[in-house]
Formats: sequence, structure tokens, C-alpha cells
Amino acid sequence: MSWQKEQDIRFDKWVDQCLVPKDKYLDWGSPLMNQALRGAEGGTSILIGGAPNHGKSTLLTSTILTLLEKNSDVMVLDFTIDDSYSKRVAQYIANMSSIVINDIIFAHSSMGPVERKRFGEANEKFKNWIKQDKLVLFEAVTEGDDGEVSIQASSAFITSAMREAKKAYPNRKLVVAIDALNDVDISSKQRAFSELDQEKTIVKDIHRAIISTEAVALITSHLRKNESRRPTLEDLKGNSHLAYCGKVAIGVYNDSKAKHGRSDIMWTEEAKDGTKVQMPILEAHFLKSKTSDFNGVICFQQWPALGRVVEPDDVYVQKTFKELVYRSV
Repeated sequence: MSWQKEQDIRFDKWVDQCLVPKDKYLDWGSPLMNQALRGAEGGTSILIGGAPNHGKSTLLTSTILTLLEKNSDVMVLDFTIDDSYSKRVAQYIANMSSIVINDIIFAHSSMGPVERKRFGEANEKFKNWIKQDKLVLFEAVTEGDDGEVSIQASSAFITSAMREAKKAYPNRKLVVAIDALNDVDISSKQRAFSELDQEKTIVKDIHRAIISTEAVALITSHLRKNESRRPTLEDLKGNSHLAYCGKVAIGVYNDSKAKHGRSDIMWTEEAKDGTKVQMPILEAHFLKSKTSDFNGVICFQQWPALGRVVEPDDVYVQKTFKELVYRSV
């Protein structure tokens, strides 16, 4: 194929896409997320950085479930490198069924009839997503029936899976989740002389695949030296080369985790027996964005035991959360 013909085809495809009426490329399910990520179309890398155990994976899995619920033409590749396949599925089912993760993991022995019904409905929906290849999960290492071990945490495997998915489903919007970037290995055929060189090589490989497959990538990264304060863009740049080449960088912070539960930045949930329980707020600080002019913070209500975060619909509630955050800075 000549260069001219290839350029004509690609330009015509771009025009066709532009002429399709749309409010956004993906529906992120909540007002502020849609405002912040409205321009996050194919080829966009979104970095989610934060200290360990502050809620990066919870934000990631909650976002994935929302994308699957709100977008019929989406396909998600979830590379769960931090956790096992079974734990990741338990996190999803807990979120979907409103049953705490430990009850899911320990054979739901304490569930009553209502919980068992919710558990069954969540399982059925999740199984349908898997059957339709709308959600494909990968873990760091798998072992086949023949005993052959497959390393799925390498940049070579991740980029190959992305290209295969795009080839198999060219008309679907591809979303790639990598949790976490710090644990991705360099391809055995490549050489890197330092940890920094290795990380840059991995990021470049994955970033090229994101662009070529027109994927939207959600990638978490652990901040190594942050001292449990709210992350800055410099923190993210100091921990991941993706903060430089990605289009969006989000710093995650959980004041309750940072202060071991002694936080004023909490929200109150009323339990079934009428008691009021203090719950954490997950802060998502948009430190860099080339997809919109949004540069603020989105405060999510968090249910740690359910592996769930939700952006409140009430503007007043969101405003109150932000006032608590900014007052403490």
C-alpha cells in the first residue's frame, strides 16, 4: 500500500469519527469525571499515582466497572500484576454485590438469602462480560493445564495482548488497565543498564502500543518517597516516566490512611441499625491534563471493605468535601 493511500484511509477514518455526534469518547459515569476526561479518546494514557494502600486499585476497579456499565462498545484488558486473579475477581464482585470482600473470599459462609441473591446476580453479569470478551483479566504469572508457566507481567506480553485485542475487535473502544506499572518487567530481549532506563523502556513500549491500538490506558504507579502527603506532579514525575508522556496525571490521596484513621476529612454513613459510621474520602487530584481544562480535585466517597469509590451526585456534598480538603492543605 502506498503512503498516500494509507494516509487517505486514515484521514477518512478520522473524518468519519468526527462526524459521529457524541458528547464524549467514553462515558465515565459521573459529572466531574466526564468533565475532566471528556477529551480522553483513543491513544490516551492516564497515570494514577499515590502512596501504597491509599486507594489507587479501588479507584481503578470502580472506574472499570463504571465503564463496562455505561459503554456498550468497550473492551477492557485488566492486567492485575499486584494481586492474584482470584483476589481481583473478589474485589469486582464485592463492589457489584455490596458484599464485603472477605465474605466473598471466604466462601460467603455468613451470607443470608438477600446477600446470596446479590452475589448470584453479580456473578452472572461478570461472567457475561468475560464470555463476550468485554473484560479480559491477566495476572502476573499463570500456569496452564500442561504445567507451562506464562509470564504476563512483561511489557512484551502486555503490548502483544493489546494488539491482538484490537485486531480481534477493531470496532470496540479498547481500555487497558495496568495495576501497577512498578511491577511490569522489561522484555527479556531488551537491555537496560539501570532501574531508570528499565522504567523508561517499559513506558515507551507501552505508550507506543497505546497510540497504535487507539486505547485508553489507566495505569497505577506506587509513589516510593512521598511521606504520606498529598502527591504533586513532581512526585509523579520522580516515580514514573509516564507522568511526562501521558496526557493525564492523577494524584491519589487518602487522609484517613495517611493519619491512621485520625482524620477530619471523612464522610458519614448511616448503618441499618441507625448508627453513624465515619468513612474515608478518596481525593483524586488532577495534576496534569491535556484532555480538558479541569485541574481540580474530585472527592470520592469510599467503602474500603467493598472495594468501591463513588463520586457523589450532589454538587453540595462534593463542594463540602472539597472545602474540607482545601482547609487542611
